[in-house]
Amino acid sequence: EKRFKKLKAWAHEYFPMIGRITHRWSGQILDPIDYLPFIGKNPGQENIFLATGDSGQGFTNGPLAGIILSGMIAGNGHKW
Repeated sequence: EKRFKKLKAWAHEYFPMIGRITHRWSGQILDPIDYLPFIGKNPGQENIFLATGDSGQGFTNGPLAGIILSGMIAGNGHKW
């Protein structure tokens, strides 16, 4: 909670136009044993999608995960 409060104060100081914060989340840096990220359906769950194992490379893997997962959710698949 303390970290979210500090982040909120920082955001409002530098970006006062953002208004009220309605959502928040946190993340962890995970290093999979093979150092490869996983993007796709959570095994055994039809409607849960994951993007994990980025090893701190979310700026690279995040946009790719958005493309892949949005295609999967819409039923269009993806070419990767």
